[in-house]
Amino acid sequence: MDINSLNSDRLNADMMRTSQLEKNLQQFEKIAGNENISRKKKIDEAAEGFESMFVNMMLSQMRKSIPKSDLLGNTPGKEIFEEMFDQEISKKIAQRGGLGIADALKRTFEEHYARQKPQNTGDAQ
Repeated sequence: MDINSLNSDRLNADMMRTSQLEKNLQQFEKIAGNENISRKKKIDEAAEGFESMFVNMMLSQMRKSIPKSDLLGNTPGKEIFEEMFDQEISKKIAQRGGLGIADALKRTFEEHYARQKPQNTGDAQ
C-alpha cells in the first residue's frame, strides 16, 4: 500500500469530519433563526444534534484506540466509509435517546425558559 494513498485517505476523512461539523453548525443556526419553528422543536433538534456530535466524537476516538488490522484490508476510502458509518450510527443513537444527553439538555433548556417566562411577563406589566 502506498503511503501517499494512506495520507490522502486520512486527509479526506479529516476534511469530511470538518465539513460535517460545519454543516451541523449551519443547520443549528438555521433552526435558531427560523421563526416558524416552535421553541420545543428547536430545543429537540439542537439537543439531538449535540448528542449526535458527541457520540460521533466518542466513536471516532474509540476507533482510534483499536489496533489496526489488515484482516479486512486497508483499502483507499476505508476511513471515509468508517467516518460516514459513525456519523449515521451517531444520528440514530441520538434520535433514539441512546445516552440520555439530549433528554438532559431538553429538560435543562425547558427549565431555563420556564424560569425566564415569569420574569419577562413581570417586566412588561
